[in-house]
Amino acid sequence: MNHAGPGADNEDLLQELVPAFQQTPPVRLLYLQAAIAHIIGSSTVAEATNQIQDGLDLIELCGALPTFPIPRRSIITVKKHLGLQTDDYVLRIPICDVCYKRYSLNDIQKLDTPICTVSRCKGNVYRTKREHTDPATGEDRFKRIPVKVLVYCPIIKAVQRFLLRSIFVSNLRDTSQDIDRTELSDDNLMHDIHDGAEWTKLEVGLKRVCLPDGNITDIEESPGSRRPLVCYDVGLSMTLNIDWFGITEGRPHSSGAVYISFNNLHRSVRYLTHNVHLALVIPGPKEPSLENLIRLLGPSFQCSVQFFFCCVTY
Repeated sequence: MNHAGPGADNEDLLQELVPAFQQTPPVRLLYLQAAIAHIIGSSTVAEATNQIQDGLDLIELCGALPTFPIPRRSIITVKKHLGLQTDDYVLRIPICDVCYKRYSLNDIQKLDTPICTVSRCKGNVYRTKREHTDPATGEDRFKRIPVKVLVYCPIIKAVQRFLLRSIFVSNLRDTSQDIDRTELSDDNLMHDIHDGAEWTKLEVGLKRVCLPDGNITDIEESPGSRRPLVCYDVGLSMTLNIDWFGITEGRPHSSGAVYISFNNLHRSVRYLTHNVHLALVIPGPKEPSLENLIRLLGPSFQCSVQFFFCCVTY
């Protein structure tokens, strides 16, 4: 028997909701308006923060500003309280501004000079920015900031979020009948990727090995592990897409997007924004060479290999 009283359910509900729901309705509305203006509109961090502070001042003049919980006054903390913090899903990887070699923040702190460590590369990895003057010694303190950053979103975490959405799962095709389907002749019209001969040949439960003669082949990871992908209830087939676009007017500046689409989805919803995963944002202003592009795609390849050879739960 529950002796906690009728207010206990409300307290449990508040703990499950994002922190912003503990605020009063006027403050919550202000949070949402500022977040929408910042994320969807063209409001900068400074403008959104000023909007929040001005709104809180008006609420205080009306005598409705709560004292607890203390309202947040910057767009950064407001997004956290709204549950819109993306740091757990978006990685920012420092890279060389010429050869695109990847570094970590620890690597940057250990470098003797800003110059890239790749042989014959004349690129820079970081720049210094003055933070403050040490009052004890009078010396200026500097911070090392990456010159160029690669924005990367790991695929495994994204798939886990996708599969938590009931609408996404309901839009996945039932592929259990594809394995026994008669192959189309050359005269038949193909309507989608599922009509292709290679669709039923995708397999899992394999590992890639190098033979003594140097050839690469896939073998069973364990006896009987080799199975067609279409035999699984949720056997996702993905396509890696790369596209380039200009983000400025009046001067050439090309940035790249690497995004993943899920072939199991019905084609009417396959390329909707909320069903596509943006894996990488390649910074400009120029398109990288093929060698540099391979460096940039390294995190996606490593994550894809882990995704292929491991069982991902959700």
